[in-house]
Amino acid sequence: MDAPPQGYRTNIGICLADPSLTKASTPPPSLEPDPAPPRSSPRLRWILYCRAPNWLTYDFPPDVRDKLNARWGTDWKGQAQKW
Repeated sequence: MDAPPQGYRTNIGICLADPSLTKASTPPPSLEPDPAPPRSSPRLRWILYCRAPNWLTYDFPPDVRDKLNARWGTDWKGQAQKW
């Protein structure tokens, strides 16, 4: 997996869906199939259909950034997520 942008706290995003409610048979064109899905928890049975090809970032609002960084003892600009 490529490295996240420097200065961003790493994070992940996930979308869970009830398979009985889905009709799509292929991933959306903006996402790529995942060639190496991670191992799942024994309590959770799931299939990884696709993932975003790049890190998605967002910056913390200044007041939130100050509070979070004071609590964490860090200097993050925001978060970088893999979906």
